[in-house]
Amino acid sequence: MLLIDMKAEGVEVRSINTMGNEDEVNEVWFSNVEVPVENLVGEEGKAWSIAKFLLSNERTSIAAVGAARKDLEYIKHLSLQKDSNGYSLSNDDVFNNKFIQLSIEIDALEWTVLRIASDTVPDKAGDESSIIKIRATEIQQKLTELMLEAGGMNAMPYLPLSWSGNWVGPRVSPEITSPLTSRYLNYRKVSIYGGTNEIQKNIIAKQVLKI
Repeated sequence: MLLIDMKAEGVEVRSINTMGNEDEVNEVWFSNVEVPVENLVGEEGKAWSIAKFLLSNERTSIAAVGAARKDLEYIKHLSLQKDSNGYSLSNDDVFNNKFIQLSIEIDALEWTVLRIASDTVPDKAGDESSIIKIRATEIQQKLTELMLEAGGMNAMPYLPLSWSGNWVGPRVSPEITSPLTSRYLNYRKVSIYGGTNEIQKNIIAKQVLKI
């Protein structure tokens, strides 16, 4: 594996504007880039083994269970807000079922993360981390969808600069939900980065289920 200076001659980073109008996703182009031999990591021909180990750690970290629980609490606060007629979404059985289902899925995700983390052995690529990557990103997208539902009409304003980031949740009061549309649009990318979920299913089929 070669470590390449992002400022090296011939390296070009091109921004990919997301559907949420953010420039946080990029593509990297290499044009006749020269890399010093001392930038070699590990043995020649073993790069993919190193990369798989790094990817397994990345895919496990994508779980972000703590952030998911924080988002769930935020949704709960939104659902408790009453309209002018004294009605709150917390009285809706369909909404409550979605909320409870997500809560159960987050619990299951946490146990899966703990199980896989406890099995991690140095130099062993954890193909099971692909399971985490799929479930975590599906849950994150469901959370943003339920946020929009809980925010209702107040979630419609599109203010991409008003949300605080991917992993900490929107820092807004229950009455101010304008970041939710931006957050929803931004999270469409989570099933793509870190290896698309379709790729993860192939890994699970071949390496975990041995199909």
